[in-house]
Amino acid sequence: KNLQSARGTNATSQSLLSLHPRLLTAVSIFTMLRAGVACGYLSSTSFLTSFVPDPLLGLPRPLRSSCRLWTAPDDAGENPVTDVDSDADVYFDRSKETVDDDIPNADFYANLPRIYMNDYYLSLFGMAYALIVVVAGFFWYLAVQTYSGVLGFLEKYLDVVIDEERHGIVKLNVLLAYVKQGLTGNIPRISGLENLPSEQTSPLIYAANHASWMDVTGIAMAVPRKFKFIAKEEAAGYRIVGAGVRNARALLVNREDRKSQLKLFRRSLEVLKKNIDIIAFPEGTRSKDGRLTSFGKAGIFAMARKANAFVVPVSITGTQLVMPKEALMPVRPGGSLMEIHFHKPVSPEGLTEEEMQEKVWKQVARGLPQRQKPLPPVSAPSTPVPTQSGSGRS
Repeated sequence: KNLQSARGTNATSQSLLSLHPRLLTAVSIFTMLRAGVACGYLSSTSFLTSFVPDPLLGLPRPLRSSCRLWTAPDDAGENPVTDVDSDADVYFDRSKETVDDDIPNADFYANLPRIYMNDYYLSLFGMAYALIVVVAGFFWYLAVQTYSGVLGFLEKYLDVVIDEERHGIVKLNVLLAYVKQGLTGNIPRISGLENLPSEQTSPLIYAANHASWMDVTGIAMAVPRKFKFIAKEEAAGYRIVGAGVRNARALLVNREDRKSQLKLFRRSLEVLKKNIDIIAFPEGTRSKDGRLTSFGKAGIFAMARKANAFVVPVSITGTQLVMPKEALMPVRPGGSLMEIHFHKPVSPEGLTEEEMQEKVWKQVARGLPQRQKPLPPVSAPSTPVPTQSGSGRS
């Protein structure tokens, strides 16, 4: 009897093992669809709003709370950020500096085991995050390649153009962002959506600070309109991640090539004429310490004047705490630490490129906490004027 029982248990185990790949596939697809709907991605579109009355119904409480971002915040319209052109609240003020004791569980996540690789490291939380990315990314990659391949075939052989700018790929990228960020508690808070036009009748250019790779996924999840990223050419060269960049037909540029910059300028104007928004990080690269630096890439302001497009200053806070520059993956959940705030759009009318750049930069700085505000400029020491001490004649 014991032998028969053991054989029966072994047979059951083998049957379960044979079903394991299918179960994994089914559970992964179900998780992606459920998390995507849960995080408001589908319900945020006007077409499906009436069909998905409450996409968060039946979800676990942590996921439900972290995904509720498309609802208006309680303090909507009461953001203390001002719209004046003065230097008030722009630079770091040591008298207002606070210790980072407002970061929950900072010591716990800082002490998690890490694997160091040259100048970078991967924490235990980052390993779990990477596992989710691999599982969800597998189905995302298949979807992206299939969608792009079918549309490419229709364009090349049947001369049928569907979704020329590949907004479907952008939506798949955003869906993946919702899945990986939602399942790890890293969906940021969003404010200032009331400052954006409700209808996409004119293009916008979003100018945001850049302190972490999490800025890219965060602002992509936050923008409720059609958009394209300005990205460096190297990003399209990555085998897996580059698939989302290439197939979405992002605006690529080689920062060292003048011809590439001119090509980007012309291509961006074409995109803006189609009422498609553009997202850019004018600092040009990620900040080393999380503080806002100068806008070294001012081409977007020339685009704004040429296309008569408004520029939206965007303040992204807390992302460097979740994924520092030296981390390969996020080091902690940080939905409560990260926020994407949209300021009121700045019109190019009556402003030079330099004036527009300064105005947008100050607005971005005002929306940042003290730990991310730029340091005040160091004034040059005044040179004392030598006084002539004559001996005098008696």
